[in-house]
Amino acid sequence: MNRFLARRLLLDKIEERKNGFVAAQRAEMEKIRRQKRKRSSRAKNRMLADKSHHGEKKAARRSVGMD
Repeated sequence: MNRFLARRLLLDKIEERKNGFVAAQRAEMEKIRRQKRKRSSRAKNRMLADKSHHGEKKAARRSVGMD
């Protein structure tokens, strides 16, 4: 009986490690897929607005030319 329980415990541990490895691979693939995903149009518009605002601030810092 003890050998049976030990064998079952060993198999459970092996399956847990295998499934954990598969789950880790799947999580890594999902992470890469999320990183490659296109931005939503709302997020893209907001990013572009922030960039133009930053550009305006930098342009205001430039020295005034002698025209």
